[in-house]
Amino acid sequence: MVSKRLGKYIKAKELTFVAFEKSINVSHASISRPVKEGKSIGSHVLEKIAKIYPDLNPTWLLTGKGDMIVTPKEDEYLSK
Repeated sequence: MVSKRLGKYIKAKELTFVAFEKSINVSHASISRPVKEGKSIGSHVLEKIAKIYPDLNPTWLLTGKGDMIVTPKEDEYLSK
């Protein structure tokens, strides 16, 4: 589930939910509630996350396949 994987990423980055939410400019509990309750996260929020956290592998986030963290070389296609 996307929300659970995102929770793992936030933990790996040693961020609080509040700090993460602020960094992507979403309201309080927009991330923490879905992660804790196993609910879905809107595509507009996922787009913000992809822009602010380019090291987060979008394939891993959406499918669980591959590595959580990508190197700049692997995510070059995102900047095009």
